[in-house]
Amino acid sequence: MKNLLRKLLNTFEPNNRFKRISYAQYGEDLIIKSIFREYLGIEAPSYLDIGAHHPYHLSNTALFYKFGCRGINIEANPDLIGAFKKFRPQDQNLNIGISATDSENIDFYMMEQPELNTFVKKQAEELAAKGYPIKKIIGINCLSLSSIIRTYCQGVFPDLLSLDVEGLDESVLESYNFGSTRPKIICVENLHTDDEGFLRKNNQIRAILEKNGYFLIADTFLNDIFIDSALLKYRK
Repeated sequence: MKNLLRKLLNTFEPNNRFKRISYAQYGEDLIIKSIFREYLGIEAPSYLDIGAHHPYHLSNTALFYKFGCRGINIEANPDLIGAFKKFRPQDQNLNIGISATDSENIDFYMMEQPELNTFVKKQAEELAAKGYPIKKIIGINCLSLSSIIRTYCQGVFPDLLSLDVEGLDESVLESYNFGSTRPKIICVENLHTDDEGFLRKNNQIRAILEKNGYFLIADTFLNDIFIDSALLKYRK
């Protein structure tokens, strides 16, 4: 019955047939889904979402979950992980942090605006000075990216890495050995405000990934999306 109603709706309302639902901030999930399907022939990619924040709001992986894909969500904020366990129970949901090395009890700055949470003291203080107060500071156990892959992914990197760990993205990527096992696509937040108040890209993040054989296939201003160059036949 649902399929019949959907077919009738599509017939009389063609705009419904061609609409696209996105949960990500700037449609990153639709771009990534298209790359997997059209260029890599992968219909159901696995994912590792680090700094996941919310099961649906501004999520780069919620669309994949909706279509039956499964993966791992990592969120350091203990106040947020419960929503993943409730609304995305078929994923593996971990309340841990990530850093360049395995570390116990790193200070985690929880901001009043939770999407701004960070492990970087300087960044938290700068945000507080701009009117985004620090709610509280807690200690969080952190694992390196290598340890996460070894411990929770059976040593095999999922197809997609979504990375948003305010201020630590560069060090996390730089510390990982991409020669072992690697994601096919990486989506990383890559926009910051410099000392003069201008928005800038972190060219070091791009340099790290390009050095490790990744090609910048899309830039949504906030996020950079990379694909493993070995998987893409492209010539400038």
